[in-house]
Amino acid sequence: MIHLQYPARVTFVLLVLVHTLSAEVIAVGEKHSDTVSFYEGETGRVIQRVKVGHKPHELVLAGDNRHLFVADYGLTRWTEPDPGGRTVTVIDTANYQVTAKIDLGAHRRPHGIELGPSGNIYVVCGRPGAVLVIDPAQRKIVREIPVEGKDPHMIAILPDESKLYVANASSGNVTVVAGARQKQIEIGGVPMGMALTRDGKTLYATNRTGNAVAEIDTGTDTVRAFHEISGEPVRARLVQNDRFLLITTIVAGDLAVMNTRSKQVLHRVHVGNQLEGIAISPDEKYVYVSAQADNFVQRLTAGDWRLQNQIRTAERPDPIAVLPR
Repeated sequence: MIHLQYPARVTFVLLVLVHTLSAEVIAVGEKHSDTVSFYEGETGRVIQRVKVGHKPHELVLAGDNRHLFVADYGLTRWTEPDPGGRTVTVIDTANYQVTAKIDLGAHRRPHGIELGPSGNIYVVCGRPGAVLVIDPAQRKIVREIPVEGKDPHMIAILPDESKLYVANASSGNVTVVAGARQKQIEIGGVPMGMALTRDGKTLYATNRTGNAVAEIDTGTDTVRAFHEISGEPVRARLVQNDRFLLITTIVAGDLAVMNTRSKQVLHRVHVGNQLEGIAISPDEKYVYVSAQADNFVQRLTAGDWRLQNQIRTAERPDPIAVLPR
């Protein structure tokens, strides 16, 4: 047997590299720092900070699980009069480098951004209201879809991409885009985050000022029920085969856990101030939520919903993505 001997410094570097490769990494958009930073989920160690466009608001991994697409919104709130940003920044997560800036032309305020089942990236722009379809390989817009609602904010996409659902922050409705047809589903207040079941049959949409989550039947595009969630709910994610709906509340600072079968809120965990962004680890063992006013991301264990560790961030953390190991 051959025994290879390495200098102590090389051995240390190799051990750090192995640890980094095995540790769970999260990407966090930090709105007031104009950065996306990468952290070890378990230790909170910052790996790299990457400068992006002004005030990034949402982000999503492409289908290759290597490139992160970041919506450079350019504003703090949708109610501001300024035009806002007009770019999507692309980061290579293998080397933490910006590889492209996609110019959106006349479209401003890119916000909600999601990966479609086809592999295309869908980004919602607020002014003028539109959904832009981006080819992630070519880094260019391949389709523009005008949206009739006011201040389009977030998006959900059916598994077969036959319909798009856009939450409109200033018109109290969710726009359904089905080919050339559009329909408005009235939910009132300020529609924000959305979560779609895996079969695509049910959409949950948060109503921030209405303190409720609308349960929408995507077959009929009508509201089945409203579920009260106090504290101004803003973002939502489904876990454990859609059994639990996790909701962040921006005023209360709580993570609410609703059983989608019983429609009961089973847990509320206070996390921090101005809670918003939320992400789930691929194995669904951990939940990450961002406390914007406190400048940290909190890691919780899924199932018992216990606070585990805080990850200190740059200023105003919001969207989170968990990178596959």
